[in-house]
Amino acid sequence: MVDNQETTGGRNWRRTLRITSIILAILLIALGIFNFGTIDLGDPINVILPVYYVFFGLMMIGAEVPCNFLLQKFLFISGYFGRGIFYIFVGTLCIRYHTVFQFIVAAFLMGVGIIYIFSSCSSCYKNFAAQNDQMKQEEEAKQNSQTELKQSI
Repeated sequence: MVDNQETTGGRNWRRTLRITSIILAILLIALGIFNFGTIDLGDPINVILPVYYVFFGLMMIGAEVPCNFLLQKFLFISGYFGRGIFYIFVGTLCIRYHTVFQFIVAAFLMGVGIIYIFSSCSSCYKNFAAQNDQMKQEEEAKQNSQTELKQSI
């Protein structure tokens, strides 16, 4: 019964993180569209960044939904670690413009990225611990069989 509750809690937590990421992606796309209206042609980065915002926002939605085509082409966002690094990168891009709303979006993007990175480390640790336990059990079984073989001789 406890295992089911832990699994359900893990799914709810991941679902909340996924919904938060989709909302942030929509906000990022909105920032890109808004920044198209305020383009200063004197600085080329002001033209390129809004395009990146929209493209990266669409990539984030594709990663969270999940879109198999996108995940096959951009393998780094198929795992939690790569997705976390990507979110932190996109968050740093949002700091370019000096509005409070963009700083908030950037902070949340980087926060979600950090959570994804810690989630990947947590799942790696769980896999490592499970493999370690399995190796210990195999070693104990091997020692028991050797002991039984010695006793039978």
